[in-house]
Amino acid sequence: MTGALDEEGVIPGRKIALLLGNCWFYEGGCTPEAFLNSFSDEALQECLMNPGLSSATKAGICRRVEELGVSSQTVEDLSSTTLIGEMNRFLRGLLPEKERRQQLADAIDNSCQRDSSSSALELEFDWAAFFDKVESQGKAACTNNDVGINDWYYSEYAERWFEENQKKDFESFSRWSDEEFGDLALFLNVCKDLNIEPLLIIEPAKGQYYDTTQYDQKSREVLYERMRGFLDEAGVDYLDLSYYDYDLYYLRDVMHMAWKGWAQIDRALVSFYSGESVLDEKSPSFPEYGDETGAEHIAEEAEEEMIEAEGAGKEVLNGGQ
Repeated sequence: MTGALDEEGVIPGRKIALLLGNCWFYEGGCTPEAFLNSFSDEALQECLMNPGLSSATKAGICRRVEELGVSSQTVEDLSSTTLIGEMNRFLRGLLPEKERRQQLADAIDNSCQRDSSSSALELEFDWAAFFDKVESQGKAACTNNDVGINDWYYSEYAERWFEENQKKDFESFSRWSDEEFGDLALFLNVCKDLNIEPLLIIEPAKGQYYDTTQYDQKSREVLYERMRGFLDEAGVDYLDLSYYDYDLYYLRDVMHMAWKGWAQIDRALVSFYSGESVLDEKSPSFPEYGDETGAEHIAEEAEEEMIEAEGAGKEVLNGGQ
């Protein structure tokens, strides 16, 4: 999609932001069913016709979409520059769709036009007041639980999940998707080829919930460390919100951003498009986790693991006597 949007000339400032959620990286990554639900013939065609993309990047894109269920004939039709390819695209009804896509591109382009004398990026904004406001909104929406999940979602789903998970014994998950990291690398290759500056945002998870599943704090930290290392090696800027896994009002349920989460991202995007640093001004903090801070919660878990390990060691010794 990035290659297609660039071909239409609708990426403002040649900058783009991408949010990375932990659920993307579950074992196996994106499924063919999920991919085909949002796949667009014309978006792929526009991408492959972009002269800025290298042959290697285009080959990688073609190979990946075929792995995700797009037929090789479709890929050949969409990438061919021959007369037969043009005829096949016409028969597939892509030309009328292209006209509609151009109208959408024009609308996006027009929305990105700003009067430099009144640019929103030049205005002073009271971020402290804004954060207070969204935190109040979060509190008002989460009144039947102490983990910061909106009332309807907690009553409808989360409360039951918490209860059911307490009865299960999960092994900490570690098989995070290599395929998804490959897709991320492909996205960064597209950005590099087209001279587009990316900002990656590592989303937080609802730690209080996921700690009752196989994606516990230990499991998520494996993923977060891999993400940070991957992005550091790629040399791209990123905003790491994983430090807020136990913060209230960053998510509205157990996976979707809300309130303080979007406020943090909004502030980062303003900085990003203004050419400023997107890093937090302060070190990561751990707001309340029930009656304890997130940092205390993590330390408590580590202590419990040490006690369990010590107990297991004693059992081995006793068994050997």
